[in-house]
Amino acid sequence: SFWAPSAPKYTFSEPTPLFYENAPWADTTRYERLQTLASLAKYHLPYIEKPLIPPIVVTSARAVMTKSVSRREWLKACQLIRVRERYTITELITNWLRIGYERVDTVLEPGQFSHRGGLLDLWVPGEKSPTRLDFFGDELDGIRRFDPGTQRTIDKEECVLIIPAREFFIPAGDDEIKYCEFHIPLIHKYPSTILDFLPKNTIILVDDYRALEATVAEVEEQAVKYRDECLRDRLFEIDHPVPYLTWEEIVDGLQSRSTLEL
Repeated sequence: SFWAPSAPKYTFSEPTPLFYENAPWADTTRYERLQTLASLAKYHLPYIEKPLIPPIVVTSARAVMTKSVSRREWLKACQLIRVRERYTITELITNWLRIGYERVDTVLEPGQFSHRGGLLDLWVPGEKSPTRLDFFGDELDGIRRFDPGTQRTIDKEECVLIIPAREFFIPAGDDEIKYCEFHIPLIHKYPSTILDFLPKNTIILVDDYRALEATVAEVEEQAVKYRDECLRDRLFEIDHPVPYLTWEEIVDGLQSRSTLEL
């Protein structure tokens, strides 16, 4: 904040559960990570205007190690909704459920949506307020930002970018309740990490390469021990995919970018 007061700043958090632990991520962790991915995705979406001031992302070794949905699948799941264009409400809802949105009666938090007649309320992760889509038949008649507490309109928009609300997508026909971030490497055959989302001209600042390597090695050692315990308890099969990057894979990702050791 001192050196770059005008730059957008994001924290790309590390997951709360251990690697191989079958547990969902904390809401704060999830939303901070989604905000970061949404800001970086703008550099890869051809129909989105690139930010005038590049964001600064602060993250940790374990967060960089964590595998997520592939960048290609993430970008394909993004959708720009425009006023005066036609959409099928049931198709929108089906897709939102697939990419992690929760259906509720009243939208109060990011990642939720509701449906009442020709109105669709949706709170896209990373946005400060929810959005109301007003349909006349299949035509989108208006887009409004509104205050979730008072329901009053804050502003009108011509378009809204819908991004995923989770870092995994529900397989077609499956029950969303049985999935959490533990299943990312199981659902997505070619997962990505934050390194894959970075724009080409990104500069990566590393506090201390030796400390980074030591931390990655420590986290991986802990993960291997926990994996052995899970296999003994038959919590998953022996061919369960690795949910993190190794040090060698991280080095490959860093070497393809401009890096500066502090």
